[in-house]
Amino acid sequence: MFRLKDFDIFDRKNEYNYIHTANGDLSYLKLTLPLIVETVLRNLMNTVSVYILGRFSDNSVASVGVASQIINAVTLFYSVIGTGVTVVINQNLGAGNHEVGRKAAAIGITVCAALAVILGALANVFAVPVLKLLQLEDALLPEAVIYLRIVAGISIFQAIMTAMMAVSRAYGNTLFPVVVSILMNVLNAIGSYLVIIRPFETPLTGVSGVAVVRVISEAISCLVMAGFLRKLAIGVRFREKGVYSFKITRDILSIGIPSGVQGFSYTFSQLVSTSILAVIGAAAISAKIYVENIVVYSYLLGMALGQGNGLMVARLIGQKNTDLARRMTYRNLIITVVLNGIFAGCIALARYPLLSAFTDEVKIIQLAAVVMVIDVIVELGRGMNHVMQSALSATGDARYTMIVNVICSWGIAIPFAWLFGVKLGMGLTGCWISFAMDEVIRGTLNVLRWRSGKWKTKALV
Repeated sequence: MFRLKDFDIFDRKNEYNYIHTANGDLSYLKLTLPLIVETVLRNLMNTVSVYILGRFSDNSVASVGVASQIINAVTLFYSVIGTGVTVVINQNLGAGNHEVGRKAAAIGITVCAALAVILGALANVFAVPVLKLLQLEDALLPEAVIYLRIVAGISIFQAIMTAMMAVSRAYGNTLFPVVVSILMNVLNAIGSYLVIIRPFETPLTGVSGVAVVRVISEAISCLVMAGFLRKLAIGVRFREKGVYSFKITRDILSIGIPSGVQGFSYTFSQLVSTSILAVIGAAAISAKIYVENIVVYSYLLGMALGQGNGLMVARLIGQKNTDLARRMTYRNLIITVVLNGIFAGCIALARYPLLSAFTDEVKIIQLAAVVMVIDVIVELGRGMNHVMQSALSATGDARYTMIVNVICSWGIAIPFAWLFGVKLGMGLTGCWISFAMDEVIRGTLNVLRWRSGKWKTKALV
């Protein structure tokens, strides 16, 4: 089906690397490279916080780690609205409907801002009961509550910035989000260092100080991203008559809601798996947090490749070029799975020095080292999902990926995590086996959907 030279993503003559549009060529490499940097930097923000807190207290790491999973569920809503905006803009630009693209940008930013106000209020009110539902130990609860209320409660800057980044990427500019991500990481790293290491005294201390630093970093970066968006000269006008179109909003939500449900389902299933680990003990939770902050770098490249492929597919759907979209996705799927396997294998080989950089606790290192080997299989399946879920959503077939995600998360990941981890006494290792089963089966089902070609009938334009 493919020749060896088809996998050269640097070849300008390769049809899988470029899409010709009225506004110029859309390059897979130019889209993906900034996405890789941005994705790494976005996750580096959490890793830096966890690393610095690890110098302070393993219990603080566990508290912030559990709270961060809830925060991830909150910020996920902003990302999925951004996904809907990106698909709507790209399909309409591919079809030459520039006015619709401009209105979709205004709607997406407004919806994310409104959502942040609602979710922030809910996070403050329900912080304690939600964390208690996760069976967090009483000793860890106070710091987790503080971190959750500050970061999730004031997430409006993150929400608006996420929407603006989605608009920028939809218009082919993936550089601006990278610059903003760099700025946000630098500010967060410096601030966290000053709060925890304390080279000199500051009014901010401990976990609450780290949370405030994160919010300040997001606020400054949001303002910078707003300035960059103006430079794109898209012409986004929030008060323009008729800008808030019901059809455009419906199209955004038709992609965003299913993506949100599947994302929330996956994130909530991870929260439940953490509550299962809480039964095993705090060491298992800390080990899970450390592993997640290390292995994330094995699949960030694949995640970016999947996002870049989705941007290209959405534009091709607008142009009615489904054949190239089909072949391009298969090519990028192979590249992603291979790279995920290589990176996950390298991380598994270097697992002991990597874990030692985060903690000196022998029990935690031993628990984490085992699951990092199993994680190689997890990342192979995750690579399949990053490409296929993004591609299917880009075509408008987001409902299918939602159904598959919900069924696999709650029919495979959680039941088997409990069976292997608790009932059979396999602990964290059993949970990771269930994660591998979930990713691989879900990825296989998504590939089969793409092969069926039913996504060709789901276009928005």
